[in-house]
Amino acid sequence: MEITRLSAVDAATATVALGDIYTSGSIDAAGLRQALRNMDFVLLVAKRQGEPTGYLHGALIHRVDGDRMLMIYDLEVAAAHRRSGVGTALMREARRIARSEGATETWLVTESDNAEAVALYESLGGKQFRAVGYEWSEA
Repeated sequence: MEITRLSAVDAATATVALGDIYTSGSIDAAGLRQALRNMDFVLLVAKRQGEPTGYLHGALIHRVDGDRMLMIYDLEVAAAHRRSGVGTALMREARRIARSEGATETWLVTESDNAEAVALYESLGGKQFRAVGYEWSEA
């Protein structure tokens, strides 16, 4: 399996690579290109034999206390490749990047009823924390 961190030059191919995996709507190539120009944006794509099998995206955040953290926003594995190590590989690479960029923590949030995700994150040593989430639509 190959895990690649994409950059702005990869925006066109990223749109195609993520097309069958991204389930939250359509991908805006121009918006993705803009995000990939930001060095703190992290987009990883997993491939097996050239076929995209999953992705992870997040952002390295500078905190007011001087620390940095990686906030993972989305990790998705194509249905045909679940439970084959893709999610584990993506998480390990994201955490490696976080450490190499000086981050002291990695955070993510998932729904409590997402049993596959909860099992993955716990198998990787993640610690659950109590929180209440809120969201606003700015559109």
